Amino acid sequence: MVTTHQNRLGAAITGVVMAPGRQRKLTGMRRAWSSVIVAVALLLAPNPMGDRTAAAEENKPIIAHLVGDAEAYDGRSVVIYGLVIETVGMGRVFMLQDVSQIPLRIIRTDGLPTMVGDQVLVHGVFMRNGDDPYLEASKITATTVLGGGGCC
Repeated sequence: MVTTHQNRLGAAITGVVMAPGRQRKLTGMRRAWSSVIVAVALLLAPNPMGDRTAAAEENKPIIAHLVGDAEAYDGRSVVIYGLVIETVGMGRVFMLQDVSQIPLRIIRTDGLPTMVGDQVLVHGVFMRNGDDPYLEASKITATTVLGGGGCC
């Protein structure tokens, strides 16, 4: 049976009246199962970020990962950042060193120079090239790494 009455503030309250002795109370066991059901639902729910998070991290390796698994990264677009430690040819070819302290040769395709000491974010394609891997840069952005991050 459904009943409606007003509380002290005058708001209507609708409730269900059950047969005498049949009132529903949340027992400890029922409460525990409710928690388990909610936990399972959350675990099985699809990730709103999907695989984008994993893919984003996979495309932003450190140099040690590139060099250590060169075959897997060969020909793939990646983004790395670090400190320019050496330049050649007016800075169009340079060595970049990141937190892994392993230098990697970067070849600029935009023709702009790079200076020793520059902190840069490099977008490009990693090339295994035998024992002389390099990154062919399509975009280089000056950046500053503040405490706790990245390079040098």
